[in-house]
Amino acid sequence: MLNISNPGSRHSSMEAGLFNQIALFSASGLAMSMAFVFVGGVRILYPWF
Repeated sequence: MLNISNPGSRHSSMEAGLFNQIALFSASGLAMSMAFVFVGGVRILYPWF
Protein backbone atom coordinates (compact mmCIF):
# COMPACT_ATOMS: atom_id res chain seq x y z
CA MET A 1 0.00 0.00 0.00
CA LEU A 2 1.43 3.38 -1.04
CA ASN A 3 1.07 6.32 1.34
CA ILE A 4 0.64 9.18 -1.12
CA SER A 5 -1.45 11.56 1.01
CA ASN A 6 -0.41 12.14 4.61
CA PRO A 7 -3.81 13.33 5.95
CA GLY A 8 -5.47 10.16 4.67
CA SER A 9 -2.93 7.89 6.36
CA ARG A 10 -3.12 9.92 9.57
CA HIS A 11 -6.92 9.67 9.52
CA SER A 12 -6.80 5.90 8.95
CA SER A 13 -4.28 5.40 11.77
CA MET A 14 -6.43 7.53 14.09
CA GLU A 15 -9.46 5.46 13.07
CA ALA A 16 -7.55 2.23 13.76
CA GLY A 17 -6.52 3.51 17.20
CA LEU A 18 -10.11 4.45 18.00
CA PHE A 19 -11.29 1.04 16.80
CA ASN A 20 -8.67 -0.69 18.99
CA GLN A 21 -9.80 1.38 21.99
CA ILE A 22 -13.47 0.52 21.39
CA ALA A 23 -12.66 -3.17 20.85
CA LEU A 24 -10.59 -3.30 24.06
CA PHE A 25 -13.31 -1.49 26.03
CA SER A 26 -16.08 -3.75 24.70
CA ALA A 27 -14.01 -6.90 25.34
CA SER A 28 -13.31 -5.88 28.95
CA GLY A 29 -16.98 -4.94 29.44
CA LEU A 30 -18.09 -8.27 27.99
CA ALA A 31 -15.71 -10.20 30.26
CA MET A 32 -16.89 -8.23 33.31
CA SER A 33 -20.57 -8.79 32.46
CA MET A 34 -19.91 -12.51 31.89
CA ALA A 35 -18.19 -12.70 35.29
CA PHE A 36 -21.16 -10.94 36.93
CA VAL A 37 -23.61 -13.31 35.21
CA PHE A 38 -21.53 -16.33 36.25
CA VAL A 39 -21.30 -15.19 39.89
CA GLY A 40 -25.03 -14.36 39.92
CA GLY A 41 -25.92 -17.74 38.43
CA VAL A 42 -23.72 -19.54 40.99
CA ARG A 43 -25.36 -17.60 43.84
CA ILE A 44 -28.83 -18.38 42.48
CA LEU A 45 -28.07 -22.08 41.90
CA TYR A 46 -26.12 -22.61 45.14
CA PRO A 47 -27.44 -20.18 47.78
CA TRP A 48 -26.22 -22.36 50.65
CA PHE A 49 -22.53 -21.80 49.79
